[in-house]
Amino acid sequence: MLMYITPKASGFFDNMWLWVADHIIDDEDLTNNNSFMMVVFTAPAASSSRARRPLGSTALRPSTSSEHNVFY
Repeated sequence: MLMYITPKASGFFDNMWLWVADHIIDDEDLTNNNSFMMVVFTAPAASSSRARRPLGSTALRPSTSSEHNVFY
């Protein structure tokens, strides 16, 4: 999980990008198609103990997005 909002917390989240690093940008073989490939997934990007379900576009601004996160 990339962000967890506690019961007493509050905030305004606008134009936010939650991202899990899925590659090594410093790798010299990054352009080599035969190099090692990494696949990374994490739990829901954002969750709140106040909500009965993980936060979605109704709780966060529409411009908030995440990458490499899945619901379980």
